[in-house]
Amino acid sequence: MTIGKFSHSFFILVILGLLISCSHNRNNDRGKLGLNGDVKFFFERQYEAEMKFGNWQEGDIENYGHNKVYFTKDGFIEFIDYLNDEDELTSKYVPELKDGKVVKEIYYDEDGELLYINEINHISKKELKFVGYNKDGEKVSEGISIFGNNRIEKIKHKEFEDGKVSGEFTTTFEYDQDGNLIVQKEVNKSGEILQHYRYEYLSFDTNNNWTKRLEYSSDSDKPDRITIREYEYY
Repeated sequence: MTIGKFSHSFFILVILGLLISCSHNRNNDRGKLGLNGDVKFFFERQYEAEMKFGNWQEGDIENYGHNKVYFTKDGFIEFIDYLNDEDELTSKYVPELKDGKVVKEIYYDEDGELLYINEINHISKKELKFVGYNKDGEKVSEGISIFGNNRIEKIKHKEFEDGKVSGEFTTTFEYDQDGNLIVQKEVNKSGEILQHYRYEYLSFDTNNNWTKRLEYSSDSDKPDRITIREYEYY
């Protein structure tokens, strides 16, 4: 996986880090991701959704979009492995902490070479600013993340190319009463919807952590994909 100029699709990969990097002081990352129990790691795979015997089930596995998220015993993210359909590493996320807070989010390729760095500035308990740099040290993004009720509510960010703003985007997140993500929507500066996903949860484990989820685009009645999660606990 090689990334020269920053791509908008790569920012989607970065979002998982921004979802939980508000603070490592009062609430741990397991809580920000809505997890219950002492999760050691979860393994997430994505498949095409197929209707079989009256139920949505996994079809062909997606080429990319799989990840394995590892937590410390205290519930903070240790690192994230991003994988392909053969469980081979394509990139890796490693947080850097100072005084109990994430100050950098570092992304590497499968060979351990630097891809991207987010520098984090904690403005308040509910707000952080970030600036992203590519492997050559060029600024490629900047933005703000807004949190509420221990969940990310909004990410506003700009992308840069050759030192100039190439796009401005806002991503919003909605949750159900149990804290599970149910809507994620992204718009550009003009308000045009670029991505609009709805999530439906089909099954949970004994700790009430979801194990099967459907993802729909916009108002489609047919899900685009089905995500399967496996957990290991301390």
